[in-house]
Amino acid sequence: MDATYFLPRTHQTRLRGWPMRALAWLGACLERSRQRHHLAGLTDELLGDIGLSRTEVARECGRWPWDGPPLGRPGAPGPGIRRASAR
Repeated sequence: MDATYFLPRTHQTRLRGWPMRALAWLGACLERSRQRHHLAGLTDELLGDIGLSRTEVARECGRWPWDGPPLGRPGAPGPGIRRASAR
């Protein structure tokens, strides 16, 4: 007779992983901050090459470091943004 074991995810198992999730979140915030800092340092010519204006760069660089896509889901919409439903 085969036995299937099911280990439910308890409160304790979720708590065990929070330090790694916190470090990953902090790393993502630092990386976004670094990228925005580099973006602000680009010349107008380079910005034109990638299709951005100074206004767009100023708007992006004015965002908070934690203002970005959720961790673990690259390209996922941020909070408050919904994907269009296929109808």
